[in-house]
Amino acid sequence: MLHDLKTLQVDPVALGIDIVVSGHSHVAKIDLVGPVMYLNPGSAGRRRFNLAMTLATIEITADDMRPIIYDLDRD
Repeated sequence: MLHDLKTLQVDPVALGIDIVVSGHSHVAKIDLVGPVMYLNPGSAGRRRFNLAMTLATIEITADDMRPIIYDLDRD
């Protein structure tokens, strides 16, 4: 977990990292790059930049990771 994905200074694949969580942009997003999931849960705090208020959960099982982004304005 880190604030700004641009500051990531390691290779997640080389270190066996499955998920990288960051949030600098406040834009909720799930990306899968090779075996690594990149998750930005957005922002559930004070509204900024006219973006939706969001949060994320991840269900982790022995076989899978299931992230869900919740739009707090609609859900």
